[in-house]
Amino acid sequence: MTQGAAHEMENFQSFLVRKEFDASIKNFTSQGLYDLFQEMVEAFLLERAERFHDIHIALRTQNTAALSRSAHGLKGSFLSLGLDSLASLLLEVERQMLSPKADWEIVQKCIAQLDVATEELVRRADLLLLKGSGGATKH
Repeated sequence: MTQGAAHEMENFQSFLVRKEFDASIKNFTSQGLYDLFQEMVEAFLLERAERFHDIHIALRTQNTAALSRSAHGLKGSFLSLGLDSLASLLLEVERQMLSPKADWEIVQKCIAQLDVATEELVRRADLLLLKGSGGATKH
């Protein structure tokens, strides 16, 4: 993949995160669950650093069991927030970890895309929490 194509993919992944996050806000709000969504987002942000640290350690050491476990847990968090595009990246990581010959290049690309897209998620989440708390986030 060329550098231009990689940048285009990052932009697309960030675009998907924005769309999915906004759709989740609307979905939770329409059900009267906006406060619950804020709590879920805040919980995700509080756990994010540790979860991503675990994923990067497992990737660096090529620890398939640890990477599969971390990817699975994080995938569930993304699904509960309605972020299917991020969950699908982790599903691919899980598939690779179940394969007798994991393609670590694919795994590394998935994690790199996840890192970029999660930066967009954090920006969106910060805005949501600032809006809901009157100006101060807690993470």
